Amino acid sequence: MQSRIVSGLVGGLLVLSLGATPALAAPGAEAGAETVQDLSFHKSRTVVTVDAGATAAFDFFGITLDALRPASGGASTYTFPACVRRNGVTELAGGLKFTANAKSVKVNSVVINTRTDVVKAVVAGRRVDLFTLDGQHLVLTTAGADALNKGLGFDALFAEGFVFGGYATTK
Repeated sequence: MQSRIVSGLVGGLLVLSLGATPALAAPGAEAGAETVQDLSFHKSRTVVTVDAGATAAFDFFGITLDALRPASGGASTYTFPACVRRNGVTELAGGLKFTANAKSVKVNSVVINTRTDVVKAVVAGRRVDLFTLDGQHLVLTTAGADALNKGLGFDALFAEGFVFGGYATTK
């Protein structure tokens, strides 16, 4: 009796999962693409462009950046699905992974607040004020610099005031 219940549950879950997957996938979407639910929630996009000076420094010190899904991009431009709130807050989906010295640091759960001019993010598992906003520029904070230095094994490569790049959010 117990084995029939378990096999019935497993069979039901398989049917549900197989039946639900095509309904959630966008028409013509590739494996790993955003679902319709993701697209309806994140109607906006934030594009972050890494500053040319930052790109040169990253290249020199062997630091690579990779987009964490559902963010996309590479080289010096990254696109994040975004949810824009009325109070000047924009929440980004996905994140970035910094890699150097055989170590990596994930930066995710990014929240841009244009009222306080602060960008908060979870860096290596800890929420910090990562950047301040100077117009459309992302400027590294002391807490952000410390988290990146510690996570990547640098003594003081990153510093407060380091211009990471610029950003633009489209609605």
